Parts: sequence; C-alpha cells; structure tokens
Amino acid sequence: IKANKGLVVAAALLHDVERLKPNHVGAGAKLVSKLGYPEVAKVMRKHTLYKLKGNEPKTMEEKIVFYADKRVKHNGVVSLEERYQDLKERYELLDSDELKWELEFTKKIEEELLG
Repeated sequence: IKANKGLVVAAALLHDVERLKPNHVGAGAKLVSKLGYPEVAKVMRKHTLYKLKGNEPKTMEEKIVFYADKRVKHNGVVSLEERYQDLKERYELLDSDELKWELEFTKKIEEELLG
C-alpha cells in the first residue's frame, strides 16, 4: 500500500485531540488546520462517518486512519463487531441505520486494506 506514513501517523495521533467537544471531528480538524497542518486536518476529518454520510475517506491515508480508529477500543485492538457494539452502547445509538451503514462501509475498507 502506498501512503504517506508521516501523514498517517500525525492524523492517527491527533484525530481525537478535541474529543471532549461536541463535533470533536470538526473541532479537532479546525484546530490542527489553524496550527498550520491542513493536510493532517483533512485526514482527521474523515475518521468518522456517523452523521457524516458523504464524508467517506477517499485517499489511502484517510482510509488507514479511518479503519484504525474502528479497530481500537481504549488501548487494545478489537474486531469491528466489538468496536461497533462499543460505539452503539457508549453513545446509546440503539439500532441506528447510520451506524449499521458505517460498519458495512468499514468492512469494505478492511477488505481493501487487508485483502
């Protein structure tokens, strides 16, 4: 896979920098862009699709950061099913169609990245 490793690492490390704010995805990207790193912010902005359908990751860097975010729960790597169950419970999403759509989309990214 060809990807800008530095960009992936920076976006992965910073993607939740504004985690405690409403719309942490947008807030974090805005902060990082304001600090002079618009490319990192662009990748960060794609790490969730929930309520952001149409914001799908397109570049390899965006896909890697998006997928990695969906495989980590706290400090461990978990299955997609476990991670999405955690998201569903943590954010009280019940049987959200949007969340189901995102899980299916993530499975497609997984296939693309892992074969």
